[in-house]
Amino acid sequence: MANPVRIVSPQRRERRRYRRYIVRGLVTIQGNSTETTGELRNLGWGGILIRSNVIHPEASNLSLWCQLEGYPETLYVLGRVVGTQPNLMAIQFLKPPAGMDALLSWLDRENFLWTDGS
Repeated sequence: MANPVRIVSPQRRERRRYRRYIVRGLVTIQGNSTETTGELRNLGWGGILIRSNVIHPEASNLSLWCQLEGYPETLYVLGRVVGTQPNLMAIQFLKPPAGMDALLSWLDRENFLWTDGS
């Protein structure tokens, strides 16, 4: 049996350059004078994926406060919406969040599952 061939549409190229850790946690989302909450789905050096009932349009800038299950610190993030699906927002960090190195080291030590996007 032949190996399956994966076709990637030019409009849907993978943007990820870093590992994404599969995480659980809560996020407070602030943008355009609204504040709502969501759930963290995955996180990596370049951004996060959030499940929320309120979806901001692509290119929206947001302030995010992320609390991962089991991690003692809250991560503050400035990000931009780079993709949406029903109830999901992909957020790219505008600058590296303070404490990100420590968080990623913790995720590695705790053996969190991850994906490289392939």
